[in-house]
Amino acid sequence: MDQYKGSDVDKYRCFMSGEGEKNTTWKWGVLPNFDVVNKLFEEGRTKIWPPGSLEEQVQNLVKTWEMELFHKMKPQDFKTVDITKLTVSVNGRKPLTREDVAKMGGGYNMFLQTSLPEHVRVYNPSEETVDTAHKIFTTTFPRGFAVEILQVYSGPPVIAYKFRHWGYMEGPFKGHPPTGELVEMFGVSTMEMDENFKVVKAEFFFDRGELLAGLTKGAGAGDPITDGGSSACSTSHGRTHKRSTNPANSNPYLQGRWIRFLVDPNEDHTTLPRPVGSSRSRNQYGRDRPGEAEGCAEEGRTCNGDHPASGA
Repeated sequence: MDQYKGSDVDKYRCFMSGEGEKNTTWKWGVLPNFDVVNKLFEEGRTKIWPPGSLEEQVQNLVKTWEMELFHKMKPQDFKTVDITKLTVSVNGRKPLTREDVAKMGGGYNMFLQTSLPEHVRVYNPSEETVDTAHKIFTTTFPRGFAVEILQVYSGPPVIAYKFRHWGYMEGPFKGHPPTGELVEMFGVSTMEMDENFKVVKAEFFFDRGELLAGLTKGAGAGDPITDGGSSACSTSHGRTHKRSTNPANSNPYLQGRWIRFLVDPNEDHTTLPRPVGSSRSRNQYGRDRPGEAEGCAEEGRTCNGDHPASGA
């Protein structure tokens, strides 16, 4: 795995320069710059691996694969994987080929697949495209979403490792205001490699709710989510305000206190426990408030992050 030692333009990512990349087609027309997320990584990492160690090489492999997945436009430009054989599965789901990933809208949607009913999805992959998903997450995490390897359990040909992704919610997410707080998630992954140390099969296991719960903390905090019809009513102060006719808006699960039940696909959503002070069970759901993220650091030709590609 000696090829995973970084490059002359980025010490954590390979295959970004040199003769082998002279004809590479980059998504934004120029070589991506990872200076911002590298700073976030160096300030927030919990492990510093010795140069040349297996752990460092696996970490560089993951970062490089994410870079290629999100920034190289042509499959033949990928160096970390054998694109003709590669399959990727998330949380035990059906293995996906490159064509499958493209059909579902790219890497973000692949990693955030869910079996939740559409009307309770905080993030709905079926409604997002490659570009809208990219815009949402690069706006939410303007400094990026860094990744580090916490432990490597086995080396090639089948690498097994534990990872951590993190960033700071300094931009809005689907109508939820920024909190400025740390958002992180943990998971494990396996990668099968061929004799040239290219990945031919990857599996990822993580809780998408761990990520989405951190992005929806402000939901309903004094401002209930409204996603339906509304009616006007008068207050005792003589003012008139809008009141949603969506019964789900009275549901405290949608007001931040129980948001994890909405985003954790492993939870039993058929019967939820009663909140403190409630005299009846709650089993009504509503949609997350629609919103439109603004801005994109990538459009400024500066890549602002590792992406959820190892949760990834």
